[in-house]
Amino acid sequence: MNVPVGGLDCTRVRRVIYRIADVRPIARFVMRHACSAKILLVVVLTLAASTCLWAQWATPNIDGSVAPGEYGPNNQLNNAGNTGQTWYITWDANNLYVGIVNANLSEGAVLYIKPNPQNPPTCCSNSDGNLTGFNYDGTNFSSLPFRASFVTYFKTNYREYRSSDGNGGWSGQTSFYGTYADNQSNTNTRELAIPWSAITGGGIPGSFVFFGYLTSSGGYIYGQVPTDNNIGGFAGTSATATQYFAVINTGNGTSTPPFSMEQPAGFSAADKAGFLHDTFDPFYRDQEGAVTENSQVTLRFRTLHSSGIWGVTVRAYIFDTGTGSNTANSPVDTPMAFDQNFFVNNVEYDAWKVTLTMPSSPSVYYYKFHINRDQTNGWYSDDYNDDNDNVNKDGAGTATDGEPLPSFQFTVYDPNFQTPAWLQNANVYHIFPDRFRNGDQSNDYCRAGGTTGCPFYYGSQSATIHQNWNEQICDPNNQSGPCPGAFSNQFFGGDLLGIQSQLDYLQTLGVDTIYLNPIFQARSNHRYDTDNYLHIDPALGGDGAFTALQTEMNRRGMQVILDGVFNHASSDGLYFDRYHRYATDGACESPTSPPTSAPAKYC
Repeated sequence: MNVPVGGLDCTRVRRVIYRIADVRPIARFVMRHACSAKILLVVVLTLAASTCLWAQWATPNIDGSVAPGEYGPNNQLNNAGNTGQTWYITWDANNLYVGIVNANLSEGAVLYIKPNPQNPPTCCSNSDGNLTGFNYDGTNFSSLPFRASFVTYFKTNYREYRSSDGNGGWSGQTSFYGTYADNQSNTNTRELAIPWSAITGGGIPGSFVFFGYLTSSGGYIYGQVPTDNNIGGFAGTSATATQYFAVINTGNGTSTPPFSMEQPAGFSAADKAGFLHDTFDPFYRDQEGAVTENSQVTLRFRTLHSSGIWGVTVRAYIFDTGTGSNTANSPVDTPMAFDQNFFVNNVEYDAWKVTLTMPSSPSVYYYKFHINRDQTNGWYSDDYNDDNDNVNKDGAGTATDGEPLPSFQFTVYDPNFQTPAWLQNANVYHIFPDRFRNGDQSNDYCRAGGTTGCPFYYGSQSATIHQNWNEQICDPNNQSGPCPGAFSNQFFGGDLLGIQSQLDYLQTLGVDTIYLNPIFQARSNHRYDTDNYLHIDPALGGDGAFTALQTEMNRRGMQVILDGVFNHASSDGLYFDRYHRYATDGACESPTSPPTSAPAKYC
């Protein structure tokens, strides 16, 4: 993709994934090229996950603003009720957290919950919960899909909850409970922290079921979750809700994503086994890799003929790399036409087909498939865990009952972009500086007679130096060993002079380009947690050592690529200053520093 950065052309390409100490995997980088004397310096901007992978529990900041990833991965449902709202749900040991975006804040949100439901959840008696709802704003239910024991209603300036009374009715309200915030200027966002004690009378349940919606006066419902709950519009006071989401495990790191298991289940296991789209198979996708602006791509989707599918729709979310957000018309739904019948191992399948025109500017075109048969709906999309899961990314996907967050994708790029000529045939050698070669022991941290001292990281964790270059690293996972938890503060002393001293050796291997892991001043041996982007780490020799390396590589006609990681700033650094090491205020010291949520999230 051709993206203007500082007046220069940039391109986003995939690169190899490396795991260095406690560094999160990196999926892509942006290369920026500029000429400096005789050397072409390419700075690489990596994008990485900001949350632990698949750790279901999260503790969002209830401030009327939902930051990317704040509710964890796969914990959101877009375009709820097909009316444009987004729901977020996550939890921790103390609270269930709910966020809703793009809904009138003066109109109520309603959520019905049953913790630890019976099997089936409509069993057994009124002591287990209610099968009828409570009237909010002229909307009510004569039939709920499970025996609800908790219902909450929340909007700007008011919130309440009620509990089932054991006799088929509802208790009086408990008003202004939990923690609530909203922000009209931030896409009409509301957030509510519901104490588990309000839902269960105790702690976190092992499982729960829920459904929700938004309501305006006169009995009108919109933004319902699940969307397949056909209660939208003027539902009145005798509506029937049939669908809900089930969370069968609330454990930390093992729990069910809240919008992944719609019940009663949509398509059967046999139906789902017949669904297929494979990005590596030209029958299903005629272009495998990145595509140019305005190009046309043809997609196919397979269903079992015996499933009797009524229709398949491609849903697309178009991410504009210029603005850093989805385009205003996202999502875009495009019906697929029936294409053909075909047989595989004597089993008959239907193929659905559509030709799509890609955006006219650099974009990421995310897409998934919505499958419909009368009142039964399902989804099919890519099955990766998150953006860094390159093992499961692309190829075939998986079927779900609710709309999933993962998507198949096209990268749409400017056809006029040209990769730098020197890179097209470059032989690139990747170096982790601390472990390549020690060219100057005087700049080693914590070495007797050294010039760089022995700094402390992240509070009181001291840097340590290995005296023997070939000795084994101390195991930080061994809680009874000498370095429990010391994942990133062990140094061996490799530096830029060590690299410069080995340029002859590298050239004998045919190397003409060096790719360096981050070298800016940082708070770890891997240096992905940058302290100051304007200076080279003193343990690597500082700014002078990099100038000398540049000069020598210029003389040899070699190139260097830097891993810039401009979104990896350390909390123990100049920009946040969590531990008060700098004279100027960082975000952790000044709540007014943008973003205003930084102290709460990273400090």
